[in-house]
Amino acid sequence: MRILFLFIFFTVAGFAQTSNFFVKQNSLTWENVFITDKKDIAALIQKHPRLSITASEGGTYKGHGSEVKHTCPDTSPFMEKELSFDFEIVVSEGKYRVSITNIKYTSNSKKGAKAIIKPESMWLANGQINKNYNNDLACLNSYFNRIFTMASVYKNKS
Repeated sequence: MRILFLFIFFTVAGFAQTSNFFVKQNSLTWENVFITDKKDIAALIQKHPRLSITASEGGTYKGHGSEVKHTCPDTSPFMEKELSFDFEIVVSEGKYRVSITNIKYTSNSKKGAKAIIKPESMWLANGQINKNYNNDLACLNSYFNRIFTMASVYKNKS
């Protein structure tokens, strides 16, 4: 019986971590830590045409991603719109941590007006991540890992 309990416990724990998203102060945050031998992470990030660093102090860089396009099958229709977000990169010896907050999508109407879609209202339910949107979050998780990876993943933040 004890072996069955341990098997179920570790199986459930393994499936609980589906991405690098977590809830912090009632907001959705994505975070990951990467290892690298690169020294100038800021210059590497600025090579991406849609990422810009807006402030820096020591080994901390704050910035914004805007007008980013990405698509994944089986996700919410608004995810085909332009994505924007804020990011913070903290560099330490041999690694850097990326945190992403304030995720928004922008939809252009036929009259030229822009509508801002804040999907947190759907992705969060009662202060927890809504599992009905796992495909959306898995898509963003993959995308964020891809654009901020300059080396292999060091640790996933749960």
